[in-house]
Amino acid sequence: MKKLMVMAAGLLVAGAASAQGAFIEGTVGFGKADLGDTSGFSVDNKDTNLGFTAGYMFNKYIGVEAGYRDLGSVSATASGTVTGTYYGSPFSATGTLNASADANGWLLGVRGNLPINEKFSLNARLGWFNWDADAKATASGTLTYGGTVYAGNVTATGSDSGTDIYYGLGANYNVTKQVGVGVGYTKFKLDDVKVDSWDINVNYRF
Repeated sequence: MKKLMVMAAGLLVAGAASAQGAFIEGTVGFGKADLGDTSGFSVDNKDTNLGFTAGYMFNKYIGVEAGYRDLGSVSATASGTVTGTYYGSPFSATGTLNASADANGWLLGVRGNLPINEKFSLNARLGWFNWDADAKATASGTLTYGGTVYAGNVTATGSDSGTDIYYGLGANYNVTKQVGVGVGYTKFKLDDVKVDSWDINVNYRF
């Protein structure tokens, strides 16, 4: 029995060691942005997003990751008199208003992994997202955006940046010992704007 226990312990250690190592991952996401109060607007807040991640697993349970994510674009159109907040900046407009914004950033976090069997595992991610957002608005009447007043057929631009959290849950299937495919959900926070992304990814373990 003692010999059997030693052999079992050796197999567990070998299994943990084999799970160590670097990985890369490419992601295609289908995102939806929560822009806050959009009453009076016709909004397109859904877009495809792309990202890549590289990381290292210390063992089969815990690792670190770093990467880049382009969250895509959103747009909004309104006529009449409208007020609200758009990508963190207050605005008011009279006439026809067209606005668009895009965001991207770098991420750094930890990744947890829960193996179910040799092929299937669950995972979770948590970290910081250092983002940049650019917004553009055009109006046929009067537009006040970010504290600046514009009149006539005008175009206003603005930008914002910050560091906020991201987190997510997912599942992975090992096609081979090195290649896996997965699905997941990731939430990104950009000040008052939140982006939910449903993801498909392909990963390679070295």
